[in-house]
Formats: sequence, structure tokens, C-alpha cells
Amino acid sequence: MFETYKVPALFLAKNADERCSKLKIYPILQKVYLGRILRKPEIDAFSEELKAHQKALLSDNFTMLDRAMIEHNLLSASKLYTNIRFYSFYT
Repeated sequence: MFETYKVPALFLAKNADERCSKLKIYPILQKVYLGRILRKPEIDAFSEELKAHQKALLSDNFTMLDRAMIEHNLLSASKLYTNIRFYSFYT
């Protein structure tokens, strides 16, 4: 699921066209590309740009955006915590 959103984010990040940076969704796509954790207000702002059929609830009462953002944030957090060593906790 995460890879689905990685493609447009990669395209926008690699093609530093001035038109791309003016898009409302550019900041969130840039964060997805860079693997940064997304906060609730950012996700909500992105959700406002979606059409009604893109916000449809799935059988588990999540939307596809909810699932994708949970997966993205878990992946981002896992990369963050691989950089912490156990000896850092002892100091």
C-alpha cells in the first residue's frame, strides 16, 4: 500500500518543477518521499483534498488513506529507531 503513494511522491520530489511545489499536496508528498512521520493535522489537511469516493470506509472502518498513513508512519518510525543503539540508553 505504501508503495502506491511512493510513486507520485518520488515523481514530485525528483522533478523539482516549480509547478509541483505550488500544489497543495506537495508538502505531504515530499514528507512521504523523505520517509518522515506525518502528523494528524497534515493528514487531515490532505484528506480535505480528496473526493468522497476516495474517503469511503472499508470493512474495518478505516479508509485507504488511514491504512496508508498508519503503514507509512510505522515504516518511518521503524527507520528512526534503527538508528538508536542500546548504549545510548545507558548514558
